[in-house]
Amino acid sequence: MSDERSGSWHAFASNGEALFTASLPRGVKIGLLDRPTVAADGSLWAPVHKRHDYVRHLHFSASGELFGEESFRDSDLQLDAHGEGAWIFEYGTFEPRLQHLDAERTVTREVHRRPDGDWWRQLSAFHRSACGTRLVAIDNPGNGGSNAPSVLAVFDGEGNASKQIELPRRDYWQVSSSADWAVAWGHRGPVVLVHLASGAVHHFELGARGSAHWNFSPEGDELWAVDIRAMTLHRFALPSD
Repeated sequence: MSDERSGSWHAFASNGEALFTASLPRGVKIGLLDRPTVAADGSLWAPVHKRHDYVRHLHFSASGELFGEESFRDSDLQLDAHGEGAWIFEYGTFEPRLQHLDAERTVTREVHRRPDGDWWRQLSAFHRSACGTRLVAIDNPGNGGSNAPSVLAVFDGEGNASKQIELPRRDYWQVSSSADWAVAWGHRGPVVLVHLASGAVHHFELGARGSAHWNFSPEGDELWAVDIRAMTLHRFALPSD
C-alpha cells in the first residue's frame, strides 16, 4: 500500500500484520508505483512506470531495504515459480511476446503464440499466480476493426500452453490469477471472474468502478479488491466453480 501523504510504501502480511514501511527513492512518485510481486524469500519487486518509455522495478528486501532496481523497456515483470528468474512481456513492440529470463536476465524462452496457435494480436496484460503454477495473459482484438473477442490465455508456470477462454466484452487491461481462478477488468464495465478448469465466467461490479485493483489472497481462497479512492480492502468468497 502506498501513502501519498508521507511518500512511503507500506507492506502487510495476508493477516493484516504490518511488515515494513519503505521510503521511496528520490524522484519516484507514489502514483507511479504499480502492484509488486513477491519472491519466495519475502523480497519484493515493485514496478514504477515512467510515461511510456520504460519500467523501473525496485527491489526491496523482506524488511523493506532497497536492494536496487532494474529497467525493462515497455515491459512488466513477474517472478517465475522458482523466484530467481522472471517473466516479462513486450507490449510496446510490433512482435508481442512473453519472455522468460534466468537469474542473469538472459532470455531462455519466448512465447509468441496463444494456446490456440494464433499469433498474439494485442498482448495487454499478464500475471503469474502466487503459487507459481499458473501464468495467464489477456489478448485483446487490437485496432484492426476485428470483431474477435478478448481472450484469456492460460499457461502453466513454465510457459506451456494449457487453454484459452473467450471473455465477454472486449478491452481488458489488467488481470490477476490464482491456481484455479483469474480476474480481468478494464477501464469500464463489469469485472469478470473466470474459473480456469471449467471456463465458467462470472460477472460482477464493485461500486468504485475504475478505481479498484483486484487480486487473490495469498492462499487463493478469496478475491480481494482494493478501492483506491475509499482506501478500503474488500474481501469476497469465491464461488464453488
